[in-house]
Amino acid sequence: MATIQLGPYSSPNVVLSTELNSLAATTGKAISAGLDNGSLLNLWADLELSVNFAVAPTAGTVVELYLLPSIDAGVTFPDGGTSVLPQSSLYVAGFVVRAVTGLQVMVVRGVVLPPGDYKYLVQNTTNKAFPASGSTVREATYQMQSV
Repeated sequence: MATIQLGPYSSPNVVLSTELNSLAATTGKAISAGLDNGSLLNLWADLELSVNFAVAPTAGTVVELYLLPSIDAGVTFPDGGTSVLPQSSLYVAGFVVRAVTGLQVMVVRGVVLPPGDYKYLVQNTTNKAFPASGSTVREATYQMQSV
């Protein structure tokens, strides 16, 4: 009988970079380009936020992560953008920051992926703006495999 286990990560893919430049404190939002999971049909993604705050944010504040699935092959996506927060049911998780300057790298694990196109949206609810450049959100996808 075969054993079912997690497969390996895909190569990490940068899904947000320049969109995060100078992302405003409290309500700043950034949205990724569309991503396609229609052929690979990965089940999950782990996401990594890398940010280097110039001024320390308050410990425990959050950069929120939303996933916006398209049910029609990328033609239409749920409401959400740089001025509109998605519906609360599309909230995936939050990257909880520390009260430090310098590089912070945080990971969200096990985000369930749709079997088609999707986008990510982040909202900076910390009390400090992102730096002018250098912040990223990377995604590594994975699935089950039989061995």
